[in-house]
Amino acid sequence: MQRRWDRFRGGNIVRIYIILIFFSVSLFMFNPLWSQSIGTTLVWSYSAEWYVHAVAAIADVDGDGYADVLAGSGDNRIYCLSGHSQGTGKVLWSYTAGSDVWSVAAIGDVDGDGIADCVAGSADNHIYCLSGNPHDSSRVIWSVAVGGDVWVVKTIADVSGDGIEDCLVGTGDDRILCLSGRFRIPNQILWQRTLGADVRCIATVPDINGDGQHDCFVGSSDDYLYCFSGVGDKGMLQTIWVRSVGADVWSVTTIPDINGDGKSECVAGTANDNVECHSGRLGTLLWSYKTGADVWCLSPIADIDGDGTMDIIAGSADNRVHALSGKTGFKIWWSDLQGDVWSVAAIRDLNQDGYMDVVAGSGYDEVVCISGGSKSGQRLWSYATKGDVKSVAVMPDLNYNKMDDIIAGSYDSYICTLEGNALVTEVELIAFTAVHQSDGVLLRWRTASEAQNLGFEIQHASDGKLFKPVGFVAGKGTSSTEQQYEFLHHTAAFGKKYYRLKQIDTDGDATLSPIIEISADGPADFTLVHNFPNPFNEGTFIRYTLPDEGMVRLAIHNIHGDLVMDWPVSKKPAGSHLIAWDGRTLSGNTAAGGTYFYTVEWNGQVGRGKMMLLR
Repeated sequence: MQRRWDRFRGGNIVRIYIILIFFSVSLFMFNPLWSQSIGTTLVWSYSAEWYVHAVAAIADVDGDGYADVLAGSGDNRIYCLSGHSQGTGKVLWSYTAGSDVWSVAAIGDVDGDGIADCVAGSADNHIYCLSGNPHDSSRVIWSVAVGGDVWVVKTIADVSGDGIEDCLVGTGDDRILCLSGRFRIPNQILWQRTLGADVRCIATVPDINGDGQHDCFVGSSDDYLYCFSGVGDKGMLQTIWVRSVGADVWSVTTIPDINGDGKSECVAGTANDNVECHSGRLGTLLWSYKTGADVWCLSPIADIDGDGTMDIIAGSADNRVHALSGKTGFKIWWSDLQGDVWSVAAIRDLNQDGYMDVVAGSGYDEVVCISGGSKSGQRLWSYATKGDVKSVAVMPDLNYNKMDDIIAGSYDSYICTLEGNALVTEVELIAFTAVHQSDGVLLRWRTASEAQNLGFEIQHASDGKLFKPVGFVAGKGTSSTEQQYEFLHHTAAFGKKYYRLKQIDTDGDATLSPIIEISADGPADFTLVHNFPNPFNEGTFIRYTLPDEGMVRLAIHNIHGDLVMDWPVSKKPAGSHLIAWDGRTLSGNTAAGGTYFYTVEWNGQVGRGKMMLLR
């Protein structure tokens, strides 16, 4: 199949990447690459000694600028791993509890060292708060004993008034507890309540009862759904409402107000195969949806059906992921898997169709990514494990391409991170330059990642039209790390020359890069070539030439003069240079359609251009 070069910016560098497209027009007149189920790239993995029950993201604790990973395992350990690992996950610290660790979560800085900390629940009947700081050797900040397995831990915005996040806990001795995040003796427990059975799921919610503090929805195996005040009263829990759902409640989440009362709503997944939406204020049933079996997991997702309200993703023992309207509960789509769906999460748009997508972990030993929008319910990619995938979570970008990635914990003992943007396939070209030397023209290029890359055929033309191969450089096969290449074209030192790369996959598919131009004697002047294409939708290329080495700065502004994107000032050699803009802002958001102005500054000279972004 054919692909095309596209554009992406990551960190402080411009990335040109290959992306699946769903339109009939291609930037360089190549055929579009249609969606299909493909394998994703494993960024790194780490084997615990037994089942991995839970994973979660935690803000950067090792100071490398990337989020890190928490995991709870059947080997009785709580792990913190570097999110920016390569190959094998790097353990920053681990702590051994007395039994299986069922749940983990990040909590804000509890001990005042400026680094996020960790809370975890274990089958040894303890809740642990551990220092996130790798230099603390998994120091226990505090622990609290209860009378049963700790099934779930969740953080809640400070309800004790001490400026530190607090912690909600559901236990096997039928209790819901709220614990102070800050170490306290003897009042670590702010409030508690004994229900009729195990407490398996908790969701925090903005203020329901008007006291200005966050509250919580709680699901129990006593067949009831509860709404409790987050503040409590002198050690006792305040009940806002209670509703019977007729079966065990396996999962709860929240969505913003749909009934007009200004309060967020409660969504529950039950053992009688229902997804139910209840009024957050009163607990009354707003809608219900029947699946084919127990509903194990839920996740809110930004509006995918176009009605202006947040929607719901449900994972069920009927081997399906269900996408439901948050407003009505009507089915938007479903996707068939081949095992119980144990965990689901919404992830930012991966296939570039304008809608969020879905990641699911299944009992068929796989992680699956599903299109939430224009290819509703279709698989985008899957990754095979060797055990049930009990937990998935979304991570901020770990490998420079400005796309979220995924953590998964599975019963083959592995904690792994996966490239979220597997449909941004095969080769991501970061830079391509041509520089004149005494013995010819030196071409240099870099890739951010590769998949099935046989190599690059270097093509040359003296007229910019009739290209002929002049050499070949082998690729790195499949790689998620940056690779650098160069090729010296021994050629006479006169006239203009044109170069492009023909990237070839191991299956024979090939893609052409944009063309760069250079005079063998070096450019006589500083020149900014108009961007191409213009107008553009998905991205555009900007070329410039330098007669001498110098410092270069590129910036893009909107019509109001606001800075939209810029790149760090850096020294560039004389020659031809190609950069790209994918239509994203400095914050990574998609820029609005309209007119933009770009400037390239070199040694006091400024080149300016105008371009039109279509949306």
